[in-house]
Amino acid sequence: MPAANPFATPGARTGYGRYEFNDFENDIIKRTAKRALVWGIIAMALGGVNVVVGCLAFMHPVLLANLCSGVASMVVGASFVRAGRSLSNVVTTQGEDLRHMMEGLDKVGSALVVQMVTTVIGFFLAAAAVAWAVLHVRLP
Repeated sequence: MPAANPFATPGARTGYGRYEFNDFENDIIKRTAKRALVWGIIAMALGGVNVVVGCLAFMHPVLLANLCSGVASMVVGASFVRAGRSLSNVVTTQGEDLRHMMEGLDKVGSALVVQMVTTVIGFFLAAAAVAWAVLHVRLP
């Protein structure tokens, strides 16, 4: 039996039902899980490339902007990998589909928030890095 939620509304149900998704529903969930996982891997790989390019900033400081966007992409990618794995649990387990679905949806929501926040922060850090480079680097 799940532990009681101290923040739950008094008298509210605190557990998930015992619903098992059917094959059609599982196919949709599986496809979504795979897409989240693939997007996470792509974002992490592209972020890794940007981090490597950003580390070459000693050659030209404008490349420092790549470091900012690369780290942001890697964080976003990791969030989507977690979301994809969590949604995969819905399809690969028995008896706890609703709990796994709610956990998966929560992680997808968290991944979207992480993407929004890192995109905005990454943009401003990259803009600051470019502004710094423009003001401090003398062209030959």
